[in-house]
Amino acid sequence: MAPERLSTSEIYILSNNWSGARLILGSPNSRELSMVDMADCDDGSQWMLRETGHAGYYRLHTVKAGTSKAADVLNDRDTESRHVVLAETGDYSGQFWRVDAWGDGFYRISNLFTGEGKHLDVYSDTHGPHLAPGNCIGQHWTLAVHQAVHQVTHEPSALSSTPVQYLSLDTSVDTDGVTQHTYMYSEPDSSGQALRTTEDWRQSRLLGRGSFGSVWLEACVSGPKQGHLRAVKEVKKQDISSDSVVDYERELQAVAEFSHRRYSHRFVQSSGWWDDELSVYIAMEYLHLGDLQQFLGEPLPEDDTRQITRQVVEGLNCMHEGRFAHRDLKPQNILVARGRPDWWVKIADFGLSKRVEGDTALRTRVFAVAYAAPEVLGILTRDDFNLPSGTIDEYSIAVDIWSLGSVVYRMKAGQAVFEDCQQLSQFMAREIPLPKERLLSRGASVGCINFLESCLVVSPSQRPTTDQLGKDAWLCESPLLY
Repeated sequence: MAPERLSTSEIYILSNNWSGARLILGSPNSRELSMVDMADCDDGSQWMLRETGHAGYYRLHTVKAGTSKAADVLNDRDTESRHVVLAETGDYSGQFWRVDAWGDGFYRISNLFTGEGKHLDVYSDTHGPHLAPGNCIGQHWTLAVHQAVHQVTHEPSALSSTPVQYLSLDTSVDTDGVTQHTYMYSEPDSSGQALRTTEDWRQSRLLGRGSFGSVWLEACVSGPKQGHLRAVKEVKKQDISSDSVVDYERELQAVAEFSHRRYSHRFVQSSGWWDDELSVYIAMEYLHLGDLQQFLGEPLPEDDTRQITRQVVEGLNCMHEGRFAHRDLKPQNILVARGRPDWWVKIADFGLSKRVEGDTALRTRVFAVAYAAPEVLGILTRDDFNLPSGTIDEYSIAVDIWSLGSVVYRMKAGQAVFEDCQQLSQFMAREIPLPKERLLSRGASVGCINFLESCLVVSPSQRPTTDQLGKDAWLCESPLLY
């Protein structure tokens, strides 16, 4: 969490709203600054603030370099954006930094040399730190006390993490069921008062219902987004059927992680969340074409299947790189932004995702038998492969590879790869082969069948990674259009 007040006696970790909570500002060598992975946090990415002779300005030092070096601005007045480096400490205006609260726990960092019109920012592609004008999401910084960062790193709590806080909406619901959100602007008006605006949303119709709760279509009836539609997912805080508490904090953590703009082409985006005593409500992007299941009345042509598969593989790769497994990939959780001939799909319900930690318990929900891996259904256990209890990564993430293969089979063959658990058990015991005749009758290529066979391997450790699948020759025949 962002501290209420900055202190010269604390050590801080600096993260950025554009690049996300996993990347933090650090110094990989004695001069350069860049955004580095939180997992690589060391004394080169731990920052100290020291007062200067200029009121309201600090020097920024890393613990590694100490006070002998400070963050400085390259002295090049001819460039619009100026790079930031570590330089020998001196009485230079480029080393005097102003850190101003910017609302919702964020700070804006400006420099005496470049003036208050430019702020510390990150490039959208390389995430390189620099000073630039404007009022951009990349200029929203969090300064977290180092001890608090370690608590989040080792024992994540979504409600206390910055990305989740940023998505929290100031919400009230009136007696007519209208949901109102209040937004505060960071810049005050001419009278010095904070500006605010409100939006009113009204439920339109039920989109779906499951064990977790319901999904409703809502329309904005007043405010800047009047006329817009959204989907609102209600997650019950307690599963009444099992009398167990739902881990909605992890749901919010996954939603916040993959709602950054850099993921918008692969994941359904969230505009925020709120809660009451019984439920958590997550406002999501509404895609009027619905989910992939609605397009599977007939088997899809192979090129369509390949287009969709490649986009899903890229999305899963983003999740796996972040140590998340989806765990419930199926056609109903792949939403369609654009149909044929140039498909564009997005992964949804990634809120069911669990960050890969410890001895991951996979059988904690009701999964679709047609798409769930054997280890998720409980047919296969770690003991079947003599896996030690600490083996987590490949085993947990590999469930998505099996589900991907099952989805691809469904798209191409027009039916599920296995009709029930009995058939799946027979396949696992090698009593029946993978049913390829359905694929062949639909004109599936050798490349397509090979791709499926690599995914639908019983042993989790023998399934390919998403990175390996992304280089598959069959898959790469289709370009990434979005």
